[in-house]
Amino acid sequence: MADVTIHSVSTVVGQIYEAAYDQERWPDVVVGLRDLFKASRSCIARLDQQAFSAVGTVDDPGLCSPEAAAAHMRDPISTVAAALPVGKIYDRTRIAGDVAAFRRRELWQEWMRPRDMHHGLASNLLASNGSYWFFDIHRGSKQGAFGADDIDLLQKIVPHMLRAGEIGRQLENTSALASAFSHLPFGVFLVDGFQRIAQMNEAAEAMLARPDSPLALNGGTIVASNLRDAQQLQRLVANACSLHGGAMLGTGGTLLVPSDRERFDLTRLVLSVAPFVDARAYGLASERC
Repeated sequence: MADVTIHSVSTVVGQIYEAAYDQERWPDVVVGLRDLFKASRSCIARLDQQAFSAVGTVDDPGLCSPEAAAAHMRDPISTVAAALPVGKIYDRTRIAGDVAAFRRRELWQEWMRPRDMHHGLASNLLASNGSYWFFDIHRGSKQGAFGADDIDLLQKIVPHMLRAGEIGRQLENTSALASAFSHLPFGVFLVDGFQRIAQMNEAAEAMLARPDSPLALNGGTIVASNLRDAQQLQRLVANACSLHGGAMLGTGGTLLVPSDRERFDLTRLVLSVAPFVDARAYGLASERC
């Protein structure tokens, strides 16, 4: 890393923030990071039980196949890696402890070794609804291993990637809400699988502000006024954000609140809960909710 300059680092950081405002520029970021670290390949990937998708420096459909995703999820290192804090730098081949044992397993023998992914560093970028996004960078067996100076530099760059990813998601969510929902005469809430509000339009804000509203905010989470309605709303949101059998999408449903017809003090509302495709993160499709 002796020839790394302030200019080369600032160029990559600039690319990262450009990608925050234009999701199509994340491929430029991974190329810049590959070159900065003199690596053979780098990528930003999203992994869950069903799929593996990536923005990478190498066009490698095989590594993004369902078979590759399954191999990743079967290997113990995926469980360990997914549990690591966002922003922590780690070596994927070493986090499970026994490197020799890892190199005997399917993930190394069938997927990483044929691609000469010999030395690697990675960092988790985002975790949401059973998926996690990570950045990783690799060198081949004939290249030198990553050293302490590489780790130190990556530790300085990753916080910018985290911030840029957050900005990008917020911009896309705001844009989607503004273009699709802002002028509707009824309230629209965008929530995650735990009913935490990501965005809402003006009509929704006005609804929550009414003293006779059967809905309320509790720590950023939308809740119903009584336990029965709250439980039913939770079930519908969880269904809308889920996959059934790994393929069939949940549909949500409709709920009348308050369900207690004796609550004359509250406005009666019909809630329609349906899936909504969330904003992309790092140029990759996000979870549906």
